[in-house]
Amino acid sequence: MASASNPRILIVDDNPAVRSGLRTLLEITADTLTVNEAANTKEALHQVQLCKPDLMILDLYLTNKDEEEMQGLSILKTAKAVQPMMQVYILTVDGRPATRREAILAGADGFFTKGKEFQKLLSSIQQFIQNQSF
Repeated sequence: MASASNPRILIVDDNPAVRSGLRTLLEITADTLTVNEAANTKEALHQVQLCKPDLMILDLYLTNKDEEEMQGLSILKTAKAVQPMMQVYILTVDGRPATRREAILAGADGFFTKGKEFQKLLSSIQQFIQNQSF
């Protein structure tokens, strides 16, 4: 885990506007964060190895899907094997109960639907940051 004063967060989304927007909001929320970004599976797993994030915000569906399974679930499973104490919050457009259940069973610590639960995501991240401070 990160030191109490500097939690590390990784944002994984293929949309640069989502990554940039989340990064800006996070950096406004807490000035003691280290925020990294990844746009695809390869970058995400590299960042997990390199930066050892405490929290990953992960989109389930990334462009250039080569697998039938949601790419995000593959990232989630592999990243949790490398960094088991890392929290993973899913942020996706697919809010179906079956998708939520599958993500939670795969190891996600939170599941948020883009556009509908964004404020809930921000509140959960703020709570995570506060918990890291103690």
